[in-house]
Amino acid sequence: GEGGMVVSNSQRLLDKIKDLRDYDQKKGYKVRYNYKMTDLEAALGISQLSQLNHFLKRRREIADFYCLALKGCPLQLPLPRTGYDHVYFRYVIKCKKSSRNQLMKFLEQRGIHCALPVFKPLHNYFALGSFPCTDLAQQQSLSIPIYPTLKNQEQGDIVKSIKDCFTTL
Repeated sequence: GEGGMVVSNSQRLLDKIKDLRDYDQKKGYKVRYNYKMTDLEAALGISQLSQLNHFLKRRREIADFYCLALKGCPLQLPLPRTGYDHVYFRYVIKCKKSSRNQLMKFLEQRGIHCALPVFKPLHNYFALGSFPCTDLAQQQSLSIPIYPTLKNQEQGDIVKSIKDCFTTL
């Protein structure tokens, strides 16, 4: 079975999504993909949607904790924009180029999984030329754990491990 969900207040966007969703039996050629989800995945999505406000509130609580607890570390922390509610899909910290990989390895050794926010910037895929600021940001950025079920103790362990790493560098 198939199911899915898209929410938008833009009719133009919805029309484009419908065109891409119905990927076959078209007169004109345009690259389209089958990103449809199963009925089970759609049902899970609907049930998760009812918890969206709780999930976002919890992510903001964790981000607030990180902001306070990591103050003073040699990191650039996310800065929320005034008048906007950040959803903190990721909590991306920025390190010096040489320390990002060391921090990532240090945290992994303690069972804390971190990820690169972007595997490879788009301009590298399409040979669009030099984007030195983008490349530098990619080389310095690290996404640390942030998800609604992250326990307070785990948050403390993450912060302690980050601080421990910088005392050994």
